[in-house]
Amino acid sequence: MGVKHNTMKLWPVVIIMFLIIGGYVIVKTEDLNLKEGGDRTEFVFKFSRWVFHLGKNIKDVTAQVISQDWLPEGSEILNETNHS
Repeated sequence: MGVKHNTMKLWPVVIIMFLIIGGYVIVKTEDLNLKEGGDRTEFVFKFSRWVFHLGKNIKDVTAQVISQDWLPEGSEILNETNHS
């Protein structure tokens, strides 16, 4: 029997790598030189705006997923947490 990997330990690494790649793409597409103060300021602004929009998109997708009817047609399971 092999060693069972804990995928939960991988999530922080995946997220950090995603953010690093996103930052790299911003630097390359905007042709920024991070050794210059003005370019660093622009990078921080663009990276922060990208992360904000990323969070907003995740929120929107999550809300859309939650609003979907995932039960088979004809099933009537009472949702105890939603009394509206």
